[in-house]
Amino acid sequence: MSFTTSATSGDWKRAVRPAAANGSRLPTGPDIAEAHTARMLLVAGPSGAGKSTFIELLTKRQLPAEISAELPRGADRWPQFEANNCLKDRVHPETVQADKASGSGIVLHYDIVFTHRYGIHEYERDPAAALFARDGCPVIVFVKPRRDRLIRQFESRLKRHLSRKSPASRLWARYVRHPMRRAAAPLRRRPQPLVTASVLYDDHDWLGRCYQQWDAFMRTIVRDKPRSKVLYVEPCCDDVSSATFRLIGSTAV
Repeated sequence: MSFTTSATSGDWKRAVRPAAANGSRLPTGPDIAEAHTARMLLVAGPSGAGKSTFIELLTKRQLPAEISAELPRGADRWPQFEANNCLKDRVHPETVQADKASGSGIVLHYDIVFTHRYGIHEYERDPAAALFARDGCPVIVFVKPRRDRLIRQFESRLKRHLSRKSPASRLWARYVRHPMRRAAAPLRRRPQPLVTASVLYDDHDWLGRCYQQWDAFMRTIVRDKPRSKVLYVEPCCDDVSSATFRLIGSTAV
């Protein structure tokens, strides 16, 4: 699996899943409050921002030192889960588990545009919100690219995705697979997106409003939780044009 600006949803389905066999439930309430140790790292941002790249660099221990120093110790070994699956696949937050062997922590990947695509415009209404509230002192990384860079990264990812598919495969998906999936959605009782991220990004002012809304919601997650923090990072390139990130701000409780 290749990580450049971000992975495709298919990549995440293969690479990110709830820990199960050797796991225990994510610690809650008094357990975490007593330890004052972060057990959840939430990496959030819009579609195409570079969240998957950030997590890949985390697991390879290749993030800049100024960012690594702010992250929970051992997070590079924590299991990973795509929090949007709570909405898309109806995964109940209580079934998401953390691995004892990795320090009982978990890394969550969350697309802040995803809920808007499904017609849910308040993050509090997303089923994943219950998952975010379970940790006593979470660390949140907000991958926050400027709009022009985000659009470039998003379009580049889309082109790479399409280039891997043959013309016949694209036609099959457009006229057979996708219509059949939409028709079967009521039977599967799974929600379907109402709009694409591209349509939302076409509104020049929409991303700014989305950033403000997510920023306000993050403050509710960390409110009254000692040692919680929010890190603001933006994607950039180093001297050899490799994708990396820069810390542009932070807040701590």
